Order: sequence, then structure tokens, then C-alpha cells
Amino acid sequence: MLSVDPILTRRLIIRPFGEPDLDAAYEINSDPEARRFTGGVKSRVDPDRGLREQIHRVCQSGLGARAVVERRAGHVIGYCGLQSFADTEEIELFYGYATRMWGNGFATEAAAALSGISF
Repeated sequence: MLSVDPILTRRLIIRPFGEPDLDAAYEINSDPEARRFTGGVKSRVDPDRGLREQIHRVCQSGLGARAVVERRAGHVIGYCGLQSFADTEEIELFYGYATRMWGNGFATEAAAALSGISF
């Protein structure tokens, strides 16, 4: 099992999602541009149900979506995580960020942290 402890980087906290994060998850999942390559926009019910499933999955195995929080502002700006790839033993990295946060290198920083690469 992967650790569920928060991961700290220079600018980010990567931690399991919690119930207070539902609004931030909805903001990302309802944005057509943010969801363009990840299955399209989700209704409010889908992210709530999906986020609760992710919370459970991360607590059980360490795999699944984690909240990415900008340390300076203290707000959830996206998600990232590791998951099994298409029913294989391979692991893939996935992520999504609020479009207003694109272009700042947050995805790269979070991916490096999840991969254990010093950033």
C-alpha cells in the first residue's frame, strides 16, 4: 500500500481528498476545457459520488486521486494520483487542474513528487 500521508513540495501539498473538497472537485470537473481529454464534463452528482469513491480507494490502497493544494493560498487547485492501468499490473499517473492554474508547472511538480523524484 502506498502511504496516504501528505506529500509536501516547495509549492504544493498533495493529500487525500476530504468531504470539504467537493466544491473544488466540482469546479474542475464541470469545466469543459479542464475535462476535454478526460471524459468530458461531469454533473454535480458524478463528482460527489466519484470523489467519495476516491477517498475510500486512497485510504484502502494508496492508489487513486489526491487533492493538490497550493500551499500559499491554501486552496485545492487540482488532483493527481496513481492508478492501475486498464486491468494490468502497470501503474499510471493521472491528473486534472483548474484551468486558471494551468501554465504554472503544478502538474510537473506534483507528478515528480508522486514519482519520488526530488523537485
